[in-house]
Amino acid sequence: MSIDISIEPARIVADDPLFMTIVSGYEAEAAVMPAHPDIDAYIEAEVSGFVTVFAARENGVLVGFAVLAHIPNRQYGSMQAIVDCVYALKEYRERCGARLLATIARVAKAKGAQKLFLSAKVGSPLYDSLVGKHGFTHETSTFSMEI
Repeated sequence: MSIDISIEPARIVADDPLFMTIVSGYEAEAAVMPAHPDIDAYIEAEVSGFVTVFAARENGVLVGFAVLAHIPNRQYGSMQAIVDCVYALKEYRERCGARLLATIARVAKAKGAQKLFLSAKVGSPLYDSLVGKHGFTHETSTFSMEI
């Protein structure tokens, strides 16, 4: 079976019955904080041209999705492209994760970005295997604090 990757409106992807199943599968497996996607904020950012939503579908069934954030970096005069998220049903991760990342990279480049950034939780096996295989290098460290 073939998996099709396409740009789709955020509302279409978020309204799909499998959307939260895909998200909650990662939460349980990766022990990350629960995701509560603010769909209205994504739609607003999409309408403003700051995000692009990608859907991975097999025979029309949503099996994964990803979001690319692209914003002008006014300090450096360049386009900042950030992988906001990549999710897939567990049985489809090998087949569609790489294709989603490759598609995101092509779109980011077409929008004028020279680099694509991706943040991953330290020690996350879900990202560690995927990121290294697809040309990402450890360039910066991001720190956080509870506030």
